Amino acid sequence: MFVLVTIQREEKGLLARAAEFFGPGALEVKRRSFLGNGYYHITAHTGGRPHWEQLARAVGRAATRLVVAGEEEPPPGSGLRLYDPAVFAGRMTAVAGLQALRSMGEEGRRAVIAMVDEEGLFTWCAGELARQCGLLRVYTRRPD
Repeated sequence: MFVLVTIQREEKGLLARAAEFFGPGALEVKRRSFLGNGYYHITAHTGGRPHWEQLARAVGRAATRLVVAGEEEPPPGSGLRLYDPAVFAGRMTAVAGLQALRSMGEEGRRAVIAMVDEEGLFTWCAGELARQCGLLRVYTRRPD
């Protein structure tokens, strides 16, 4: 599971910005799903810099799987890390492929599938695909 973070900047007066700096900022948390996979969408309402410490507490164990909209990046030492886009794109492609195979019914269960995973990042996907198709061929440079 990953967490999508949107930073929504709002114009605020000096007093409101000071209160936000010393107090908790507003976080709006929603659970969503895409192709049957759940994720959280957190919108951080702020007049200045995002409250990364508060975000870190809100995301918990998903602190290393952040997708941040825009140019913002968590500061070093915050415990937060952006989700690797290569892994993200591959994961979405794999999930879409699995859903397509399932929707094909018997024809999908007889299909021959080729998978290219040079770095060996998607072993979980190979197992899922193998259960859904007739034959799976995997190309990888990883020896194990």
